[in-house]
Amino acid sequence: MTACPPNPLAGTARAYLARARHEWNSFQERSRLQSQLVEAAAAYAVTLLKRLLDDPVAGLADEEMAEIALVYQVVAERVAPLVGRRIDEVLPALIELCDDEKARPLIRDLRPTGPELLALLGRHLLWITVTYQVPPKEPPRRLIEILFDQTGTHRNMRKFSDVTELRWEDVPADVRRRAMAKRQQAIRFRLYPLAG
Repeated sequence: MTACPPNPLAGTARAYLARARHEWNSFQERSRLQSQLVEAAAAYAVTLLKRLLDDPVAGLADEEMAEIALVYQVVAERVAPLVGRRIDEVLPALIELCDDEKARPLIRDLRPTGPELLALLGRHLLWITVTYQVPPKEPPRRLIEILFDQTGTHRNMRKFSDVTELRWEDVPADVRRRAMAKRQQAIRFRLYPLAG
């Protein structure tokens, strides 16, 4: 009898719970916005655990959902303070704004985002990209880049970058295939603005 492979949602939920615990421990030193991060991380971890317990087969079938969730979480954490909104408001709005079909299951049980938040994000976000770097003989990395216009006038722009080292099995399957078949060392995805 072979052991079941670990479910990526369990790992993601564990990471969110660990982050919530870490934030909670240093809560006294953090601002009101940071306390919202604790609440959002814990609530999201509980949502992921509920999905895992409700439908473990579906969780195993869609192993890349955990990676998608982490990418959008990182973007939401960066963008929320810039637009003066909570992370749990910005996360679903980003998924709607990016019109990402793969990420839609993350917000399927949430009420739709209001048009004013979508317009606010559309006015200030210039682009969001995710690049998976797969250099030979080095661990793979995920690079998330966000270009944000603070005033909406294209005069005060800020660029944010987040680099995370990944395990090979955490790299999305299509990226692994492209890296091996075409020997590409960097595969970039544009989340926003929409292609076309």
